[in-house]
Amino acid sequence: KGYLLTSKHCLIMDEVDGMAGNEDRGGVQVLIQLIKRTKVPIICICNDRGNQKMRSLINYCYDLRFSKPCDQQIKGVLMRIAFNEKIKISPDTLTDLIKSSNHDIRQCIHNLALLSGGHSNVNHMIAAKGKAIKDVKLV
Repeated sequence: KGYLLTSKHCLIMDEVDGMAGNEDRGGVQVLIQLIKRTKVPIICICNDRGNQKMRSLINYCYDLRFSKPCDQQIKGVLMRIAFNEKIKISPDTLTDLIKSSNHDIRQCIHNLALLSGGHSNVNHMIAAKGKAIKDVKLV
């Protein structure tokens, strides 16, 4: 069965600036047509607002700009997650995790989950391996 769309629904289009190549040719124009005729809010996310393809799309969107969070903001989020998940990790290790994740908060959260791997003491695991987190390539 189909789903009934209500005012509580929205469509999130991430990486719209990545629509390129033959596979996505005309993708931005199709998205603009969808924005024009739908009653469902569409959130378009892009990293490169200056991209040539985004210029036509911007005319049909409310433009919100966000700055990257600073290290302390990311560290605060990670510390709260670690506390809630009962993961023991030092502030210095979190700093290394942030740097190794190139300050990408999504990657930081993912790497924290990978590092903990169900264990409660990340510091002990890293020390047991004999490497600092900055020496470990996190992908």
